[in-house]
Amino acid sequence: MRATTSSDLVHRLSLASLGACLSVAPLLLAGCTAPRPGSEPMRFSGSMLIALPEEQATRMLQTRAAADPAQEPWRLRPVAESSRRAQAESSGTRWLFATPTGPRAVKRLRGNPWDAAHALIDNEADGLYRSLSDELTRGAGDAFAPLLVEPDIAYAGRGNELPMKEQTRTLRGWTDGNEVSVHHNYTHWPEGRTFAWHLDDAYSELRSARALAQAQRARTDRPVRVAVIDTGYVEEHVTTPARLNKAASRDFVDDPTDPKPGAQDPIRIGKGHFPGHGCSVLSVLAGNRIVAGQKFNDFLGGAPDVEVLMLRVSDSVIHFFPSRMAMAIKYAVAQGCDVISISHGGLPSVLLAEAVNEAYENGTAIFAASGDFLVTPIFGLSSPRNVVYPAALSRVVAVTGVTATYRSYTQPPSFFTLFRFRRWWDWMLRGNYGPDSVMHEAIAAYAPNVPWAVYRPNIRDPNICRPGNGTSVATPQVSAAAALWLQMHRDHPFLRKHWRSWQKVESLYWSLFDAAEKRTPEGRSTFRYFGNGLLKARRALEMGVLTDVAKRPEARIGFQWIGIFLSVLPDLRTEDAAPAARARAETHMRMVRTEIAQLTHGSIELQQAIEHIEPQTLQPGGKPTAAATRFLNALRNDKRASRYLCDLIDRAKLQTPAPVAAK
Repeated sequence: MRATTSSDLVHRLSLASLGACLSVAPLLLAGCTAPRPGSEPMRFSGSMLIALPEEQATRMLQTRAAADPAQEPWRLRPVAESSRRAQAESSGTRWLFATPTGPRAVKRLRGNPWDAAHALIDNEADGLYRSLSDELTRGAGDAFAPLLVEPDIAYAGRGNELPMKEQTRTLRGWTDGNEVSVHHNYTHWPEGRTFAWHLDDAYSELRSARALAQAQRARTDRPVRVAVIDTGYVEEHVTTPARLNKAASRDFVDDPTDPKPGAQDPIRIGKGHFPGHGCSVLSVLAGNRIVAGQKFNDFLGGAPDVEVLMLRVSDSVIHFFPSRMAMAIKYAVAQGCDVISISHGGLPSVLLAEAVNEAYENGTAIFAASGDFLVTPIFGLSSPRNVVYPAALSRVVAVTGVTATYRSYTQPPSFFTLFRFRRWWDWMLRGNYGPDSVMHEAIAAYAPNVPWAVYRPNIRDPNICRPGNGTSVATPQVSAAAALWLQMHRDHPFLRKHWRSWQKVESLYWSLFDAAEKRTPEGRSTFRYFGNGLLKARRALEMGVLTDVAKRPEARIGFQWIGIFLSVLPDLRTEDAAPAARARAETHMRMVRTEIAQLTHGSIELQQAIEHIEPQTLQPGGKPTAAATRFLNALRNDKRASRYLCDLIDRAKLQTPAPVAAK
């Protein structure tokens, strides 16, 4: 055998380097074509969410009931309330969902949807919204004064979707029994030593917590009810929970005000779609018993005894309309759900915040994924990385990711794993975190390489399990722990007394927070990435029930800095203005607040700008600091901003601060 010379070694290294460059070329292209900061597109459904005083809304609906719906250009439907308590605490407010009728109605819509919403407030709408304005004025009378108008907006999908006839697959060919085939793990991230390692006591403790709670389950036939808001269930999959309540499950996609019974995933294939995602989440939350060769013969789900409702809101976990999410939450509360698990994330909405508050007041805990972002390995381009909504709202527990080595899912794996030349997407995907105001209500669970069910059309054996990634797989772990805690302690006197009130939610939240592991390899950054720490389910069950709890602040759109920024914008209220004019001005500013939150949510540039702002230096009515001025100018230059917002900033006569000279 010929000895390896130095020239041979150099030659081989050169070939390896060339191969690495060629293999990473798709990543370079992806980085070059990735959306730039502040350019995350939005999709407008054409619908408007309108908050009216109860009396006006009732009169309008009565007037509409006598008209012929086929002759009306708009369909107005009331948004259902979750409970009598929600109605009592709504301060006489009623939401209406206005949808344009006709197949070509939405195509005729032009301009920024927020400008159309502001025009409705001032009764100055044109085009299709002129007819909506006339209807609202005719139905509510001359005293028509909407409390809020929100356009129904979602992130826009990239690329063309497949035709519907090519998207839908018939679910056939399922195997009998409960045996599954196991696919590979993600090569870039660490993994546990066992098949369902995340259930072990070294990690979430869900397996031992489940054993504790099952003893209580044997003494009562009242299972905890959990709602999963996702893409739907796959009925025939072997991991589908045994106690899936199909009769109470609903599909909110076509008409969120009148959801259809059942919530089966239609398995639509297309860019931005996630077929089978709901099936995957269900398997981690309450998955049935499976056999994975010689490795595993147990329940895959953390809480298989809970009753589960599937509420389908979208084909995608990143492109959904907040209106559907809000109405699904309201429905879950009305159905008496104790826990809501959401592995979705998107734009903020006032209606969504109100739905969260209703859930909290009625004793329904909400756990939502913090979201995921992408980083290109060469240029370091990144999508927005702050926690998404509804996880960013108060009264919702945001769930972040932690790896099998107890490191943050936010931090990159080794760069050298890219030279394995496969599955680069997994290297790029990370878990969202921050800002600190959100992390006070956050907890971490395990991802990636956690096994979950997968459905793919046109495969020989659809009963497969593969490692799940993203905070979508972490969220149902915490939801399962919450369900086990409620099941074990449901007969506690404090919980029996407050089963349908916020005290139950607070006791649950703090049990999970206090039991969470605070000592991690991240050291001082543990709070930054994990919030209250790493999930410890059995420890939470053993802590018992906390009775000394306080009510946390209401969920509202945006953070403290939004209100401070609005204070430096021109105040539309004047002392000599009529009460109606002052009320309209206040409504406009509430809408501006929501738009700013939406723009910031979809822009890495704006998110980075607010990290350098010290809110305490911005006094109401005072001069904005240089950092605040840069942020407002960045808003002004965002192509997605409404003309109304841009005009406000222009009226503030903000000047771009000069760059700081290098020392």
